[in-house]
Amino acid sequence: LDLLAVTRSRMPVWFRVTKHLRAQVLKSLEMVSAANLIDRRIGELSGGELQRVLLAGAVDPLPDILLLDEPVSGVDAKGLSLFYETICDLRRNYDISIILVSHDLAAIAPHADRMILINRKIIVEGRPSDVLTDERCVSLMGSFLFDADHIPKDSRMHGGAR
Repeated sequence: LDLLAVTRSRMPVWFRVTKHLRAQVLKSLEMVSAANLIDRRIGELSGGELQRVLLAGAVDPLPDILLLDEPVSGVDAKGLSLFYETICDLRRNYDISIILVSHDLAAIAPHADRMILINRKIIVEGRPSDVLTDERCVSLMGSFLFDADHIPKDSRMHGGAR
C-alpha cells in the first residue's frame, strides 16, 4: 500500500492513507492479480509478488506502451507463470503494447505475438514459431533451448501483432 500510495499522494503517506487513495491502490493491484498483497510489507513478498506490485505501479495510469526489461529475474516457476499470465491479461484487457526484453526465448514464446532476436542488430523477427525455428536463431542460441514440437503456432495474446 505505502509503495504505491506514495506515487499518488501529495501528502506524506506516513501521516495517513485516505480511503480514496487505498481504493486507487487496490484497483491497481487488482489489475495484476495482487489485491491480496495490499497490506503486506515489501520484505515479506516473494520475487514474483514484488514484480506484480511493481507492475501495478507501472500500469497506473494506463500506458500505451509498457517496456519491461528482464522483469522475471529471480522469480520462481510458479511466479513466472502468474507473471506472464498477468502480462497477457493486461495486453488483452487494456490493449497495451508490451515490449518485454528477455534472454529466455522459450519461456516467453507462448505469450508473445512477435519476437525479435537481437545481437548488435536484428537477426530474425516474426511469430515466435518462426523465430525459434529459424536457423539463425538455432545457430546463435542453440536448439537445446526449446522443443520445436511445443512452440505454439499462435500466441495466447490475441488481437494482432504488437
